[in-house]
Amino acid sequence: MSAVFTQAFSAVSTRWNSVLDWFTWPQRNTWGTSFLRIILGVTLTVQLIVNFPFRSYLWGPAAAWSQELRPSSEFPFQRALFGPTADSALMTTGYLILVAAAVAFTLGWHTRIATFVVLVAHTSLVFSDGVYMDQSDNLLRFALFYALFMNTAAHWSLDARRDSARRESVSQESVSQSPTALSTLRSRLSGYTAIAHNTALAAFGAHLCLIYVASAMFKIQGGKWQHGTAVFYPLQIPHFSPFPELSALASSNGIAVMIASFAAVYFQLFFPFMLLHRVLRKLALLGVVGMHLGIAVLMGLPFFSFFMLAGDSIFVSDKTYAAVDGWIRRKWRDARRPSAPASQTMIIDDSPTTSSTSPVRAAAE
Repeated sequence: MSAVFTQAFSAVSTRWNSVLDWFTWPQRNTWGTSFLRIILGVTLTVQLIVNFPFRSYLWGPAAAWSQELRPSSEFPFQRALFGPTADSALMTTGYLILVAAAVAFTLGWHTRIATFVVLVAHTSLVFSDGVYMDQSDNLLRFALFYALFMNTAAHWSLDARRDSARRESVSQESVSQSPTALSTLRSRLSGYTAIAHNTALAAFGAHLCLIYVASAMFKIQGGKWQHGTAVFYPLQIPHFSPFPELSALASSNGIAVMIASFAAVYFQLFFPFMLLHRVLRKLALLGVVGMHLGIAVLMGLPFFSFFMLAGDSIFVSDKTYAAVDGWIRRKWRDARRPSAPASQTMIIDDSPTTSSTSPVRAAAE
């Protein structure tokens, strides 16, 4: 009996140590969090630019018509820059600051500061007029909150370039000099930043899984989802049909509608469990990506869809991102490299000879 207890305790201890190792070092899935930053930043920037001509009517002095519909909010910066009581010039200035911060966040320039500015300014913007709030705003808000603690600038960012140049200069100086106080402090804080990054990454992933499961649980309570006809009805609403012909084509096949309805429920309901298996994880990601792309195109909700796709990107492994990045870089280098002639024609004793070697080597031979 004691041997069984000892073996069980050893197995639990080993598993616990592996969990601690996962959270403590190194930073996990930094490629995925970097891709998350880019998709979030690009989508938000496009959304802000598209709505710029209507900013006063939506979130500025001209939005007084929505005052009666405005929900109560305890957000401290709700009326600081935006809302019917805000000055028009001040509101435009705050809006442009938000756009600039979103661009800096996308490029990975002073990423943590840009993330904080975007989080505060965007939350203030959407809470200034509750009429235009939707689930995409909620998703972006908690994604930005988790991004404050994650390293989202490890790849494809200006911060990564600057850190790489700094490390090279430090490595060159360390040959003849002792470590500086700043470098020592950074090395000591690296462990804490890894814990913060991995914890926020795990919490963000759990949050996304909770969204999917809760969405599926609400769906299965409706008879239309149980009968496999739920996808048909949104496609008949003109407001959610930017391409009526495409919507009519998608809803004309009853079998396709049934498959899409059941697939949406099952992929969301079993999404957390499918992530535990390598093959099923790929199938789950393909399923939710197809679902969100369908929502973006057929229902005209691109911002919500791309915010969700940005969140799903953290479940793709770093090996996949690194492989794709390496393939793109090789193709880019090959495209920029000047093409050499496939063969060279040489004349020796007045007879043409085709050779793949250089002229100098051919002459020497």
